[in-house]
Amino acid sequence: MLLGFSVACIIIFQLFSLSVDRHVKSSKPGERAEIVWVFSRRLMGLIFFGILPMLYASRFIPDWARETGLNWPTRFPTVVNSGFILVVVVVMWNASRSPEVLREHPEIRSRNWSLLLWTGNIVTWTVYLAAYEYFFRGFLLGLLTASNGPVYGILVSSGLYVLAHFGRPWSEILGSIAISPAMVWPAAVDASILNPVLLHLTLAFAIEGFCYDRRHKNFHPRQPV
Repeated sequence: MLLGFSVACIIIFQLFSLSVDRHVKSSKPGERAEIVWVFSRRLMGLIFFGILPMLYASRFIPDWARETGLNWPTRFPTVVNSGFILVVVVVMWNASRSPEVLREHPEIRSRNWSLLLWTGNIVTWTVYLAAYEYFFRGFLLGLLTASNGPVYGILVSSGLYVLAHFGRPWSEILGSIAISPAMVWPAAVDASILNPVLLHLTLAFAIEGFCYDRRHKNFHPRQPV
């Protein structure tokens, strides 16, 4: 039942996400409409990866908050996670030099971002990625580990995490495989999603910021992939 619910959440969100990508790239909507589409996709992620799994867990799991990673980390070394974050920043800086990456990032293609747009981008990324990590590193990893052991929990949650990148560029799919251990390790040690959330937010904001800076210096509209 848990896996069926989880796969359904992933598939429904992926279908919505792919339809948004296809619409934006094919119809080239106005700037404001494109921003609405991007923010809508992230808010849909909040629903399918955050709100619905929390409702499911609260309905069927007695101590659902603790079991699904809503704990403060106490055992995983802060210096190790800081090292992960530093590596991610360096890797994203280098990745932002790639033409393929610049075609995809930042998701919002406006040349000059207002304070309101920056705020909306930060808020929607934060709630989306917090929900994303809750789903994979809290809800799935925690409940599967509790029922079938840590090896099963890590393998299945990581496999579904990679599946959730279906339809994205190969660089993102391979990147999701490469970074998965750095997300899973602290979550498994502490039964907490905080370190994975911080790492994923660093990844997103770093690639968006570096690509925005590079594109702002040599602006051109989104090109088809």
